Amino acid sequence: MSQHDFTIDNQTFPATRSDLNSALQALASLSSGASSPSTTFAYQLWVDTTSDPNILNIRNSANNAWIKIGEVNQGSAAFILTAYAILQAGSAAAPSFSFDLDRDTGMYRAAANIIGFATNGTERVRINDSGQTELSSGTAALPSITTIGDVNTGMLFPAADTVAISTGGTERMRVTSTGVNLNGSTSGSVTITAPAVAGTNTLTLPAVTDTLVGLAATQTLTNKRVALSAGTASVAPFNLTSGTNLTTATAGAIEYDGKVFYGTPQGTQRGVIPGMQFFRLQANLAGSNVATVQSVFGVSVTLSASTIYAFEALYYLNKTAGTTSHTVGIGFGGSATLNSILWSAIQFDGSATLPASTNNLRYSASASAANLQLSGVSSSAASTVVANIKGMVSINAAGTLTPQYTLSAAPGGAYSTMANSYFLIYPIGASGSNVNVGTWA
Repeated sequence: MSQHDFTIDNQTFPATRSDLNSALQALASLSSGASSPSTTFAYQLWVDTTSDPNILNIRNSANNAWIKIGEVNQGSAAFILTAYAILQAGSAAAPSFSFDLDRDTGMYRAAANIIGFATNGTERVRINDSGQTELSSGTAALPSITTIGDVNTGMLFPAADTVAISTGGTERMRVTSTGVNLNGSTSGSVTITAPAVAGTNTLTLPAVTDTLVGLAATQTLTNKRVALSAGTASVAPFNLTSGTNLTTATAGAIEYDGKVFYGTPQGTQRGVIPGMQFFRLQANLAGSNVATVQSVFGVSVTLSASTIYAFEALYYLNKTAGTTSHTVGIGFGGSATLNSILWSAIQFDGSATLPASTNNLRYSASASAANLQLSGVSSSAASTVVANIKGMVSINAAGTLTPQYTLSAAPGGAYSTMANSYFLIYPIGASGSNVNVGTWA
């Protein structure tokens, strides 16, 4: 290590030769030393050997300060840049940072603020200005994300908004913007193999309105169960899509044609599964002392167009005041328009409150929604009417149906619909033709 002022003085030999040798030694050792050379020049190099790692410096253009270039680590025999190096942008075929004997493999600037990595002259990975790592799309045989020693198994990107997984060079699963396809099929086919272990294996379906399609016409879960999520306020745990019923009913089948649920318990004996709309009074509902129509329950039920409904009801009407002579009739109102209706009622009336038994039963029937007298004439303050009603109604235009009663005169005291009175109604088929469910022939 040597330093020199790089000025050869006028002198005789051998002093001149010694001075030249010292200058050359200073050049060869980059003026290395524990202190800065006493005489400096712009862009002169100097290695500061005060400590390890040694510091490589260059003199600035004004020749008034040193600029640190890097560290020479004697212990690890390494050189570390402390500033930066500027390279050409390069390309995938000729990356700006590459390797001896492998010049088409390395790193380059793919675009503004984007770094690309290439192997064999082809871009494989890039890091964009959002910090995302972008990969080549890959194939099932050579997926873009894989593992050393098993390069035909991994993840690929076969299309926009699509991720796929392959094993053994064959696509096994694909996730698209519309759902999940297994077995590499774009038709949505799914094959699930349950683990061969003892106990109950559970297939849990997502709480969404997707369709589970079998590869074969019939899929059998042997010693297995299907567990549905509990559902939410906006998503049902299980939902049937309306369709056409089987031409020939099959035992165990559940069907839905958009109006009615059907079940076939045995053979081809399809039956209606009542989807009942049900209303039951929890507490007595007071009416009015009037001779106009009144709602039995204070509510109406909404019914669908072009649908036939079966219904049944139990009314318990009671009053305790008023002696004006009157009768009680029942009928139906609401905004729905009817094609037809047929109903009947078995009832008794009298002055006793329940419990009661009587031989004084009346039978009434009507093919109209209009009010029909139900009870005998009563002028008693205490009056009870109990009616058991069944019927069918064919709806034309959708709307409401309101169970009603009408007093022929204001009796002087109002009736109440008593607690546990109820009305239920359920669809059995489409209007306009016979309802034929089962094996009628």
